Amino acid sequence: MIYFWIHIYKFITHSELGSIENDVEYNNQTPSQLYNNETTKQHKTKTTNKTLELLDLLCDPVVNIDDVETKVSNNYAVLEYNFEKTLDDEIEDYDSLVREAKETLGPIGKPLEHRFIANKLKKKVEAGDNPENVLPSTIIDIIEKIKRLLYSGSILRSLND
Repeated sequence: MIYFWIHIYKFITHSELGSIENDVEYNNQTPSQLYNNETTKQHKTKTTNKTLELLDLLCDPVVNIDDVETKVSNNYAVLEYNFEKTLDDEIEDYDSLVREAKETLGPIGKPLEHRFIANKLKKKVEAGDNPENVLPSTIIDIIEKIKRLLYSGSILRSLND
């Protein structure tokens, strides 16, 4: 089984954010400002806790979130930062590709932006560029691990057991 939590944090923690009305005083902030500030703080705390919990469950415990580094193992991958920061660090012209995507397609979200970038990188590889010089190394590592992934059984129990 392979565990990737590149974007899974949002899925895990989204439903746990809850309401902040009973948790904080409004002070002089507008409700919108207050909600955004507190939701971001709560989200970061919950994401940090989930990351540490998941690493512990995967027998790779880390005490401090600052000690987490990008790692691609046989069964899971964890990114030191977020997906966009990883791409920015590993794709030489990432910022110009993001800018080009927005200029070409107009106001878009991250999924369409990333698809645009992926297509640009694919065209470079098809034109003869070495994939290892074009594609993000973390993504190459994840793909290679998936190719070698062996089915080791299900964690689900049979209804007959």
